[in-house]
Amino acid sequence: MVTVVCFLDDIAQAFREVSRILRLPGTLVIGFIDRESELGRCYSQKKEHSRFYRDAIFYSVSELEELLANAGFSNFTFHQTLLPGEPTDLSVREGHGSGGFVVVQAHKT
Repeated sequence: MVTVVCFLDDIAQAFREVSRILRLPGTLVIGFIDRESELGRCYSQKKEHSRFYRDAIFYSVSELEELLANAGFSNFTFHQTLLPGEPTDLSVREGHGSGGFVVVQAHKT
């Protein structure tokens, strides 16, 4: 699910459905704009004027982690890119908290 979660009407239900149909040992990969990042704050401020993000709901990493855990996922791995002040060569770092775009790998438990 890349750049999808911000457009889901019921994200909790979507994660429960993915968990239901995913076989063990299954993995879900999600790429999203972190609401708490510089990029996420910028998108949130401008979303009412954007035809692309007007209806988007941006989530923080901790919110997605909680939603995923409630749906039966664990063992999260994070990577981030679109780092502030970095050149546009899209360097990727482990973890989250700096990059505007975060990828989480979640395992079905």
